[in-house]
Amino acid sequence: MNNKLTYIFPALFIVAFIALVLIGNLGPSKPCSDKSEFINSTYNAIVINKYLDEKNHNFKTVLYSTNNKLIEIRFIDDTSGYYEFVKPGDSILKSKNTDLLTVNHIKRFRINFDCKQ
Repeated sequence: MNNKLTYIFPALFIVAFIALVLIGNLGPSKPCSDKSEFINSTYNAIVINKYLDEKNHNFKTVLYSTNNKLIEIRFIDDTSGYYEFVKPGDSILKSKNTDLLTVNHIKRFRINFDCKQ
């Protein structure tokens, strides 16, 4: 009896661990859900500020004003150069169903969300 418990408890632990890992990986990843939300959005905005959000892992963050409301977007894994290029006062256009941002009607950036799906 004692010999069987030696094998049963580690086996149950392994099964429980695998189940928890699989349950945690169900649904879209954060980068993929962020990308989906971004692609489905549309706005014509003015850049108010850009900064590294010290309270949120120093993520690259841009604050926009559009339709009398403020929008804050974090560009966590973006490698397009958008964050480095944009500056306060720039006009930003974002059409629905695309991952492109247009700055001042001149330069376009395809935003990368590091989504593996």
